[in-house]
Amino acid sequence: MVEELRDLSVVRQEEIKRRMTKYFDKHVRVKQFAEGDLVLRKVDAAGRSATEGKLHPNWEGPFIV
Repeated sequence: MVEELRDLSVVRQEEIKRRMTKYFDKHVRVKQFAEGDLVLRKVDAAGRSATEGKLHPNWEGPFIV
């Protein structure tokens, strides 16, 4: 009986995950870049030095694709 409950809970978890993925994927906007477009690159926390602080820009660039 315990094994059946575990199996049912796994099935429920997979269904919930599938629904959440479907919901969030509806709102994703696909952006195609062509050669010659100008783009910005996000600066992650690992790319910043400790002296720059929170007021440092989050983006760097522009770069040409």
